[in-house]
Amino acid sequence: MDAQQERLYEAREGIDRTLQRLETIEPRSGEVQGVDEQRVVTVKVAPDGRVRSIVVDHHWQDHLAPEALSAAIAQAYVGAGAERLEQWTADVDAAMALPEPANRPFPTAIADHLASLPSDQPVTEDAVLRELADVWAELEAELDSAIDGLTAKVERTHRATSAGGDVSAEVSSAGGLLALDLRPAWLARTHAANIGRTVLATIEEAQGTALREFATVRTDAARSTEALTRLGDPTRLGRRLGLDV
Repeated sequence: MDAQQERLYEAREGIDRTLQRLETIEPRSGEVQGVDEQRVVTVKVAPDGRVRSIVVDHHWQDHLAPEALSAAIAQAYVGAGAERLEQWTADVDAAMALPEPANRPFPTAIADHLASLPSDQPVTEDAVLRELADVWAELEAELDSAIDGLTAKVERTHRATSAGGDVSAEVSSAGGLLALDLRPAWLARTHAANIGRTVLATIEEAQGTALREFATVRTDAARSTEALTRLGDPTRLGRRLGLDV
């Protein structure tokens, strides 16, 4: 084994040990909570990113102008995300402090598979190169198609508006809150509890649409991965290159 191969194996083993540690992390099941700087808004977020509750303090107008409440809600939402990130960081630190695991067996490489196939078949260099070019073209086409389709869906945003048009929320394809608009006149005449309920219902509607569609993105991604795996399957490649019997 030359020096480059040795470095490759060492890198792979280091990655494998890190992955084994990370695989010990159990997903958090509890909600996280965030508050705004003035501590007049409390937002709770579930592990899947859905907003579970929004509580606006009854005396919020003593601290904020109506035009500033949407920013306070967004700030509390971001605070909940920061709390989740802190939990994840703590979990990663704990996982990386575990005793070093043994490396798992190195997977069989395509080259090893091809080397084990019969060598008495009449295969020309030109034929192999043409077939390799075809395989590469198929891989590129499949990958380009998958990336284009997934990018379009992942970049999509979703918007919902309350029945009276007083609350409007925009979320990302994964359900993250991007924008929140609240009508100041409505805020001035609405009880704090009803503000929280209406904002929550509007965000829930937008997130529900986004996450339902995002589930199809994950399905499409899995389908594309399966197609690419089939194209790169060692046995299939061997047969296409005329190296299998």
